[in-house]
Amino acid sequence: MIFVMVKANKTVEYFMKKLFFYLLTFLFLSMPALAGVSKQDFENITTNFELKMQLWVKKNYGKKLIVTSDWDKEWDERSSGGSFYFPNFQWGLHITGWLARHEAIDSDSLYFVLCHELGHHVYGGAKERQADYFAAKVCLPMLWKKGRKKRILASFERVQLFRKWIWEKASFSEERISWISSCRRSVVIQGLLNLPFVDCPSSKL
Repeated sequence: MIFVMVKANKTVEYFMKKLFFYLLTFLFLSMPALAGVSKQDFENITTNFELKMQLWVKKNYGKKLIVTSDWDKEWDERSSGGSFYFPNFQWGLHITGWLARHEAIDSDSLYFVLCHELGHHVYGGAKERQADYFAAKVCLPMLWKKGRKKRILASFERVQLFRKWIWEKASFSEERISWISSCRRSVVIQGLLNLPFVDCPSSKL
């Protein structure tokens, strides 16, 4: 019994050390240069994502992946920057130009958004946190091989800057924004460490 407890404690300590490492990495990467994606990059990314993930979706879920986009779309209160839908019972993803043009977004963070929207399909219309978890644990590692953990964290932090802008427009309190951001970050780190998904309490979501 003592041996089991010691082994369990060492396992927890190991994961906590790894978690601390990724938190430090996050702090280092949390203030990236602001950018925005060009129209050419926007079109290349959406096309490339569809080509790269098409076979995986078909093989694992028997669905055709369809990625649509609207570069000219401007922001309004009813517009969703990224969304998922079901064209003819297949899996559709839609990305708008106003999201891609936002200064917080770059090419990698646009891939994060696409992976996030695909996560909604994979988890059957999943919660936002599950979609982030899928992006970090499954989708982006399939797209990126070299230095992917740092890239995933960096792309996530850019997406968080974009989300903060959206949440502020929706009049979320600073306390609520901080709580949701911490929750989203925790599930992304779970995905990076290949840990089981553990959701956050829903009282402030």
